Amino acid sequence: MVDLNRTDAVDRHDPPEWMDTLVRLRDPHCVYPNCERSSWDADLDHIDPYQPLGEGGPSGQTRPENLAPLCRRHHLMKTHGRWRYRRARDGTYIWTSQHGRTWLVTPQGTHDTSQPG
Repeated sequence: MVDLNRTDAVDRHDPPEWMDTLVRLRDPHCVYPNCERSSWDADLDHIDPYQPLGEGGPSGQTRPENLAPLCRRHHLMKTHGRWRYRRARDGTYIWTSQHGRTWLVTPQGTHDTSQPG
């Protein structure tokens, strides 16, 4: 049984099995706007990019609130395509494209939140 309220952090890049399972149960799909790929077929991404401790990275970077499932395509877009996102306290995700457009990703779907014009 996995406690979905657990917030422990670890000082390594790869999450332990319990954390991996928690994130995939919490977010059943890739959290990129309009993507429906299963989280079980996705990478777990550090929302704030992981920096090794030996290279000055802070302790506790690998924790449920800093991880989200991204399918490989969207993981690469985030890493190399200048997309960024954050996880809000309510569990939704706010994405910003390299051009400044924004989307809100909720369990009910994706909403374009960019201002017209």
